[in-house]
Amino acid sequence: MRIQDSIKSAWLELFGAKLDPSLVEGDKMIRVWLDIYAGRPSWQTYTTRGLYGQRTEWRFLLNAGKMLTSELSGLVYAEEPKITVDDAVMDILKANKFLSNMKAWTETALALGNGALKWTFKDGRFIIDFVKAPDFLPVTYCNGVTTEADFASAIVKDSKEYKIVEQHRVVEGGYTITLKAYKKKDNGVFKECLPEEAGIDSEPVYIKTTRPLFVIWKNPEANNIDMYSPLGISLYANAVDTIQQLDEAYDNLAHERTSTRRKIIIGSSMISTVFDTAKKKQDVYYDKNDDVYVAFDDSEKESMMPKDINFDYRINDIVTDINTNLGLLCKQCGVSDSFLSFNGASMKTATEVVSENSKTFRKKQTIENSLTPILEQFFSVLKDIGSLYDVPTTSIDYTVIWDDSVIEDRAAKETRVLARYNAKTITLEDVLEQLDGLTEKQAIEKADAIREQNATVSVGDIFGSE
Repeated sequence: MRIQDSIKSAWLELFGAKLDPSLVEGDKMIRVWLDIYAGRPSWQTYTTRGLYGQRTEWRFLLNAGKMLTSELSGLVYAEEPKITVDDAVMDILKANKFLSNMKAWTETALALGNGALKWTFKDGRFIIDFVKAPDFLPVTYCNGVTTEADFASAIVKDSKEYKIVEQHRVVEGGYTITLKAYKKKDNGVFKECLPEEAGIDSEPVYIKTTRPLFVIWKNPEANNIDMYSPLGISLYANAVDTIQQLDEAYDNLAHERTSTRRKIIIGSSMISTVFDTAKKKQDVYYDKNDDVYVAFDDSEKESMMPKDINFDYRINDIVTDINTNLGLLCKQCGVSDSFLSFNGASMKTATEVVSENSKTFRKKQTIENSLTPILEQFFSVLKDIGSLYDVPTTSIDYTVIWDDSVIEDRAAKETRVLARYNAKTITLEDVLEQLDGLTEKQAIEKADAIREQNATVSVGDIFGSE
């Protein structure tokens, strides 16, 4: 099945005039999520009208969409997964800084609903392309698995801007990769040109492989916007209105400080005037550097006395509003209500999230479970094509294992170990091995020394517990 209902900005830029209107609507969805993530939502600016006419104001942003995806991605990679591959493949992953790049890639994929990983062989080595959602287009898919896709990139050659489209197509026995070039004209429109003009190869490249050279990951949440699309939706796709309310509330908080500054009421004789030649009218102003004002009668003394106007801060009300909406945002995005808060409390640690078995923990596991087969498939591509590029591989199974049991800080581990010791299910030697990292021989020697020094000493005394 070939699709034309999920299109990205890069593709609109190339083919916008030729696209079906439904494709344009699909692109708008991606751009809304991207603008929110990038801190430039449609509600960032608004207009006000005052004495000097209409003007554009810029709103302060909380950027909750970025906060949410960043924190969740950080939680997923709080403990790196155990990757089992051939040594040569592991060297390639390390050279591409795979795990550090995956954290940022996963964050963006959660924000935009999708992401792709693609193998490229360049300058004698394998390079991993961490492709963002706006830069790839699924072409052929079945049961949610994409087998053909296009990838867009931009280059500049001889001061000319080009868009390069890399087409991956299934052929008998493997895949072909064809490059198409589009040159930006003076009117800003891209037109197809000869590949040689952009400095790229014009001949398709055939690769014998049973797997595509790319994988596409999508947010495992069901796509309720387009149920027939093979792509996913943003983590906050159903919470856009809540994110807008959060930004508006945060903007109110930022303006509260300036709008409640000290103000005074003064007599008209304290006002100065100046003629604005540009506007051709008199403007009035108060000169705070004036030391002496026009004299007035004693009878006017009370009415002419400057008076303070004090405004009460509404910070508590605004913060309550922000926290209410943050809780709603978390609920809409499938994490625990307390995952994000605006009350000065620190974020929950990975240990706390795991131990509580909360909605956040289950969301984390869902993301990990959806990433696992994608990553294993991606690594396994090198089994097919590694021999073509002198990358030795074996028949071992490539696996990715996420072990949440290791997300445990020392305090939590100490509490558990001491509880077992007090219950007489482990020995003092076991305690010393687990908490102090001693070998069995060292633990026996230290335990004997402790018993000899103080036969009545408690384990709590040893480790400083109260």
